Order: sequence, then structure tokens, then C-alpha cells
Amino acid sequence: MACDGASDTGNIPVIKKSVERLGFNFSDIKILLGNHAHGDHQEGDAMVKEMTGAQVMALAEDVPALQAIKPGGKKHPIDKILHDGEPVTLGEATVVAHLTAGHTRGCTTWAMKVQDGGKTCNVVFGGSLRSPETLTPEVVDEMNRSFKVALSALRRSSRRSPGRIQVSRKVRKAANKRPQSLH
Repeated sequence: MACDGASDTGNIPVIKKSVERLGFNFSDIKILLGNHAHGDHQEGDAMVKEMTGAQVMALAEDVPALQAIKPGGKKHPIDKILHDGEPVTLGEATVVAHLTAGHTRGCTTWAMKVQDGGKTCNVVFGGSLRSPETLTPEVVDEMNRSFKVALSALRRSSRRSPGRIQVSRKVRKAANKRPQSLH
């Protein structure tokens, strides 16, 4: 599964190299999830789908914005439409979509449980909580709801460790690898 991994098409080769340097095969990506429907985050979905065969999934509220993104003049791929609170499972990994609208109508925060050292930890992949340029009463209501959802998810993720969010050993190990040149 890749979350928000398909920014504009020019970045796909860089993302592919990064995935492979972490020891994964880019071609093994089966599901592509975004966190909000902007071209700089999801324009490359079509290219990643073409390279991997991955299913592109998005929250229903972002479908119209995704359909307006025309990578290379082509229709944006959407294989499955998701809804708030819906789980997405691949193997033993399950992420749950949480609608945190405001930045876009279907901006999504993803959450999952992972085992680390015999403990269950909640991990949150936050969607953007930055408002769009034009604030309407509807957008303000969406943003207020989204802040509550995001704060609730963050509280759950740090319950066992007040004041900080736990990071799994695998993620820490990958993050501490010495960066290599991408050229």
C-alpha cells in the first residue's frame, strides 16, 4: 500500500528509487491511497497504476476533484470509492479512512494499528489541515470537524506515551538510514 505516494509525474522515478532503497519492490504496490485531491499529490496516480497495476482508491468527497485532474490529458484512475470510517486491508495491514475535509472536500487522514515490541500502537498519517484560500461557512464547519477528528486520532496514537507519538522500530530504522544520492 502506498499513501499519497503519487505526486506529479516528474517525481515518480524519485519515489520509485526511494521505495527500492528501503528494500521494497515498486512493482509490489497493490493499492494507492491519497490524502487530498490536488495535482501535486495525485497527478502521478495514473503513471503508478500503469507501472504497478495498483488499485487507486479515494474518498467519495474527493472524486469530483480527482476527475478534474487529467494526467497527460487522460482520465484520472479511480478503482474504488471509499467512505468515512472505511477500512482498506492488504495482507495483514489495515488502514482506516477518516474524512478530514476542508483543505479539499475529501481530504483524508489514515490510521492503523501496528505491533511494536509486543505493544499495539496507533499510527496516524495526517491529511492536510490547511484551509483553502476561500473560506465559506461550509468550509469553516468542515475544518472545525476535521480538527476534532485529527486531534482525536492523535490522542489515540499517543495514549501509551503521553507527550509524544510512538514510532515503530522499523520506521525509525528506515528513517535513520543514511540518505544516498538519487542520481
